[in-house]
Amino acid sequence: MSEIAEKRPVLPGRKTVVILGGFFLTGFAVCAVLAGVDRAQRQKLEEITTPSAAGEPVTFVLPQTPAAAEAPVMNQGGVSLYIVKYEGAHDEDLRKAGTDDTGKIPLYHRFNKDGRLKEGYRVKIVPGVYAVLGEKKK
Repeated sequence: MSEIAEKRPVLPGRKTVVILGGFFLTGFAVCAVLAGVDRAQRQKLEEITTPSAAGEPVTFVLPQTPAAAEAPVMNQGGVSLYIVKYEGAHDEDLRKAGTDDTGKIPLYHRFNKDGRLKEGYRVKIVPGVYAVLGEKKK
């Protein structure tokens, strides 16, 4: 038996191969642990918030009586806002600006093609149609 063991050729680089194999197994174990941690935090890591009006389910209900059009429709930051006009816009073109004082109705800003902010807040009536709100002109 000892003669056979002595005749077996010694593999060159055997020690290097064993060390590299250990590194690969350690790397695999680290990747498995990190994947488990990522999976545990998936809900927090994949939270999506959109700053645009696309997909926003909350809409503003228009006043039904003509006299109500002269009254402020909502307050934002303590300032009374009135309906100035209505306009069509792509939901993706508007960016969230906050909510009214009740915190229930989202308000949006619209920007010109050159990136300047258009005057007034927008509130969604139906998808693609917005009421422009502003302060009452004296």
